[in-house]
Amino acid sequence: MATIADTDEAQASYDSILAEEVVAKNDLVVKQNAFTLLTGLNAQSIARLRENIEPTLAEPNDISVWLKKSSDTSLNIGSQLLQLDIAKREVDKYRFESSPQVNLVANYGQNWEASGISRSGGLDQTNKGAITLQLSIPLYTGGRRSSELREAAAKESEQRQTLEATRRSTEQSTTQAFLGVNAGAAQINALEQVLKSSQSLLASSKLGRDVGVRTTVDVLNAEQKLYNTRYALTVARYTYLYTRLQLAAVVGDLDEKQLYAVNQWLVQ
Repeated sequence: MATIADTDEAQASYDSILAEEVVAKNDLVVKQNAFTLLTGLNAQSIARLRENIEPTLAEPNDISVWLKKSSDTSLNIGSQLLQLDIAKREVDKYRFESSPQVNLVANYGQNWEASGISRSGGLDQTNKGAITLQLSIPLYTGGRRSSELREAAAKESEQRQTLEATRRSTEQSTTQAFLGVNAGAAQINALEQVLKSSQSLLASSKLGRDVGVRTTVDVLNAEQKLYNTRYALTVARYTYLYTRLQLAAVVGDLDEKQLYAVNQWLVQ
């Protein structure tokens, strides 16, 4: 009962899907090769996701707690703080080199006089000891030290700006990862409900085709919706796990415990 236009449209859709399949297969091979190159393992051994584990929200579910934690324990911020401390010490080094210095100097010595006989009948012996304060004031150093001091001060200022930029970037990454975890958990729950509805729709469409109230096209459309939902749910689950790792990493909390929790989502 369809027209030739409907037939041509179906053929075009079929050919388009075949082309997308070729691209997807090529992309899969490229990513499998990249995995093998990075790990030295066979890509066929990659564990798959479980489907019976419920996603959870970030714990604690308070963005201010995560922001405080990232500010205190972030590895990126800690690294920049060390760089700033080094820059400060460089400034102090050149400043002290070009500043007046006061030194405490102590001397002690003995002097023997052998040119004559002393009143006691022996050689003359003199002991000398002195403790002095020595003040050194550099009047002119050729400009080298002053230029090195200005350079060190400029580098310290630059490092302060880098530290501030790192703080802002870490705060943004923490917020993004926190929201991603919570949104990912909600999206997975929603897509699981959509998947159940799609399965029911497919069963109803098949039953309707058998009794004559639905066509094969309706069944195919229901199948397409079901598999699109399954794909979206799989992507959402992987994205959720990846975002959880990102959140742990950005706050400096990515440890064995976090990896073990993620592994519970994978088929061993």
